[in-house]
Amino acid sequence: MDLHPCIKSSIGTYPKPSTEYLEDLKKLTPEQLKGWKFCTADVTSLYTNIDIQGCVHDVMELAAEHQQSLRLNGLELIDIHEMLEYVFDNAYFTFNNRRYVDDAGTLATSRHHALQIFSSIADQDVDGRLAWKIDYPDSEHNTVLPFLGTEIRVDEEGHLHHRFYRKEQKKQITLHYRSYHPFRTKVEVVKNFYRTAERSSTPDYVEESMQIVDHLLRCNGCKKIPVSTSLFVTR
Repeated sequence: MDLHPCIKSSIGTYPKPSTEYLEDLKKLTPEQLKGWKFCTADVTSLYTNIDIQGCVHDVMELAAEHQQSLRLNGLELIDIHEMLEYVFDNAYFTFNNRRYVDDAGTLATSRHHALQIFSSIADQDVDGRLAWKIDYPDSEHNTVLPFLGTEIRVDEEGHLHHRFYRKEQKKQITLHYRSYHPFRTKVEVVKNFYRTAERSSTPDYVEESMQIVDHLLRCNGCKKIPVSTSLFVTR
């Protein structure tokens, strides 16, 4: 997702596309990636347990009901929806005037190497209250790791693979076909999901990513959703 057209002209700083980390990884050659694995760390303390997706859904339903009385400054409801999802999916929090990110990803050669990297970050917490859950692909059943809106793996030859991903706690909730939103807004939501799925995937995973979107949209009232050859996707 790219929010630049919405807010770049109105404020001095703005979020960058959420798949920018993929562009950084793609700059590395198989020779450089060979022997390395992508690993992640997730903060397990100092974090709220609010159902963010449920909250976003309720806010958007309420906004749609009262759209005529809202001052959106030229934005559409779909813009607001994307902004809320982006902010809450890429949030940070503060504690004792220090800023902490919730998710971190890096390359490492072993689980021990990953522990060293993330421990060096945790050591910056002078109060010792920052706890990490580290995930490293060190088994046959744990080769693809989720990170933000993607799942990533580096194979034995150093080739990078990634696909579209939605967290399990999102419970297949998105803009429902029967919501109060204008039909054009619903179409844009569908387009954006397919574009994001395609942009987040290497060729070997595109079809699988599209099927994830198909299922998500069907769960939200869209009975006839095009598959990966969708007219909604610009190729």
